[in-house]
Amino acid sequence: MPSFRRAGWIFPFRPFSALSPLRPARIALAAGALFSALVLMFAGLLLWYERAEELRYAQRDITNLSRTLSEQLSQTLDTIDLGLKAGLSQMQELNAHSADNRHNDRVLRAHANALASVTAIGLYSRHGEPLAASSAELGRLPRTLAGTESLAAHASGKAIGMHVSAPNRFGPNANWHIVLSRAMIGSEGKFRGVIAAIFDLRTLADAYRSIDLGAHGSVVLLDWNGTLLAAYPWREELIAKPFLEVSAAGPNAEELSDLHIRRNPFDGRPVVAAHTPLRGYPLTLSLMVDKTTVLAPWRRQAAIEGTAALLISALALTLAVLFDRHLRRREESVAQ
Repeated sequence: MPSFRRAGWIFPFRPFSALSPLRPARIALAAGALFSALVLMFAGLLLWYERAEELRYAQRDITNLSRTLSEQLSQTLDTIDLGLKAGLSQMQELNAHSADNRHNDRVLRAHANALASVTAIGLYSRHGEPLAASSAELGRLPRTLAGTESLAAHASGKAIGMHVSAPNRFGPNANWHIVLSRAMIGSEGKFRGVIAAIFDLRTLADAYRSIDLGAHGSVVLLDWNGTLLAAYPWREELIAKPFLEVSAAGPNAEELSDLHIRRNPFDGRPVVAAHTPLRGYPLTLSLMVDKTTVLAPWRRQAAIEGTAALLISALALTLAVLFDRHLRRREESVAQ
């Protein structure tokens, strides 16, 4: 068998028996560096876990708040619907004996005053012409419902119960509103007209002023087509425009309640968002809180914990270096 040594082949390594033992100084330095790295790694993992927990708790709180606001708005709409049904019942009983529109005006006025969120209530014929009104002030009620979505929905029988219209306004300088309407059915079962309540969207948005959403948080109300009905902070120029990227719930919206982190469609900031459908209505309430606001407490805590980890790591590494120097000097002294 040929010999590698005779052939002049030299291996670039030595056998383990020929390796010089590690010096104690090097062991101390390596141990200090390892401990320093472990401290930094553990601190990083701990901060990442705490960040995830902070987001999870924030998402839970935002979801609960979104559901609460959604249920409150559903109850408000239920109250308006009860007022419309009661008004229809009273006026239908009166119409069986008389056509005194002044009495109808008083009935509507009483119900409008009892509903703080309603601007005015009007009664319209099957052709959309006004029959009675809670207020004679111009601009509070549309002059006619002819050709409107609300009248068409009730006349065709597509609207069951109270119908929620798309956002609109009576004039270029008027406030944005939605029309909440119910069909007036005669004793013979025929469609006779519509009772309509005007719901001011700016008033609805201002009701969320007391909620602390941070510097860039938003409360948004959309219909199932993604059309913006109202928003706090108020966004006059964006009302009635589609925002499918915010939420696009369908007919099965009662079964949906999702939460995720996405971009705010208004300013592009990352937000923690919760979308909750309104019980019994084709609407979705979206609550968005700026991610920076959500993580602000974690950042303060991370600054403290990160600084402590860096100090501990630096101290361990410094002690290892000093101990390494001390051992090397002692070895040199012994060698001399």
